[in-house]
Amino acid sequence: MSKYGPIIYIDDDPEECSLFQEVYTEISEELSLSNELKLFYSAADFMQYAEEDIAPALIICDLAMPVLNGIDLRQEVLQNPAVTNTPFVIYSTAEPDPNTLFRLSKLYIDGLYIKSQSYQKMVDTGRTIISHLLNGKSCKTKAGFIE
Repeated sequence: MSKYGPIIYIDDDPEECSLFQEVYTEISEELSLSNELKLFYSAADFMQYAEEDIAPALIICDLAMPVLNGIDLRQEVLQNPAVTNTPFVIYSTAEPDPNTLFRLSKLYIDGLYIKSQSYQKMVDTGRTIISHLLNGKSCKTKAGFIE
């Protein structure tokens, strides 16, 4: 993982991307981060970007997206040497069903977080994700994920 590469946020909802951009601006000022935030509105757009051989510091991806969802994207990322070792976090609107949780547990993700309706909780969650992973710590708990 490159601590200095961009932080990638992938979500098909432009409002969610805009909100995360606000959250990231607050977190980056607080943590003195210099990582660029790159927003993608589809997993396919990100995969095209990944071909440019730019090592991201972190990938944060929505679970439920059309065409290529978070699970499918993670499978693609694991096949791409440029991004295989990049920490990968699922940031979902709703708690996944047991089958989805089982599938995610087999894909070496670094965390599963549920989006909050509270802006402050989103900032707190974003701070946790970014500070842990950029400092080389796993977000995983005994169960495999934290929220």
